[in-house]
Amino acid sequence: MTATDSYYHAAVAALVTALDAIEAEDTGDNLDNYTVQACVVQADFFDDSPQTTKVVAGSQSLVIVIPDEEEAVERVSKGVVKVAHVDVAALTPFKPSSERPWAQPSLTRATIQDRLVLDVERAVYADVTLGGTVENCEIILRDRSADRTYIEGWACVFMRVRLQWEEIWGDMT
Repeated sequence: MTATDSYYHAAVAALVTALDAIEAEDTGDNLDNYTVQACVVQADFFDDSPQTTKVVAGSQSLVIVIPDEEEAVERVSKGVVKVAHVDVAALTPFKPSSERPWAQPSLTRATIQDRLVLDVERAVYADVTLGGTVENCEIILRDRSADRTYIEGWACVFMRVRLQWEEIWGDMT
């Protein structure tokens, strides 16, 4: 972290780095299902930034990180314990020949959503300190509900990540 970065900025950047490293592999116990082609930070899910538009147009797997609130939760002798919430959307192309209940494809939207959740969980829980940037990182919400995650041509899940760190006043280096 540099003198100009906040703890919050460093924590979000460390989360992005962890999520951007998701890569499909077939070896050992560390099986990721999808390779993330881009992990972008934006103000909201429906942001039409050039980077997101390019990735979506290329029909590649994508993780969108949406920073949210930061809160001081406890005062300590030389600083404060802070908690921040970050929303994460993981998407991968999904274009089945049919989604009718009586003619489901062998790989359903729900199966792909579960695999996306597993990939994000593996990335987050591989190092809950995000390289020593935070004291703890945990996924506190996983949303696969059809009414909020259905996007034609995509399998999508929304997650909420909770980051916690101790900020020592005067120690921004």
